[in-house]
Amino acid sequence: MDKQLVPAPFRFAGSRVNSERPCPVCGKQAEADLTCDTNEQEIFCQHCGFLATTELVTVNGKEFWEETKRFPVDADGKVQRGKLQML
Repeated sequence: MDKQLVPAPFRFAGSRVNSERPCPVCGKQAEADLTCDTNEQEIFCQHCGFLATTELVTVNGKEFWEETKRFPVDADGKVQRGKLQML
């Protein structure tokens, strides 16, 4: 009896996966994009304006993850962090 090999996980070069997930600030549905070959991500909420990106950057020949977050501000000038509230 021949053994069957299970193929290792694979990625499609250049493919993107689009989905929705709860916004960590307002809790409504936010757009989420994942670039499969680099694992770069972006979450954008059209309701409150929250934006989070994770990108692969190269600095002096070394690779790093760069994370950027943009939070909405209310009428009083206070940053709205929702579930990401700092302690």
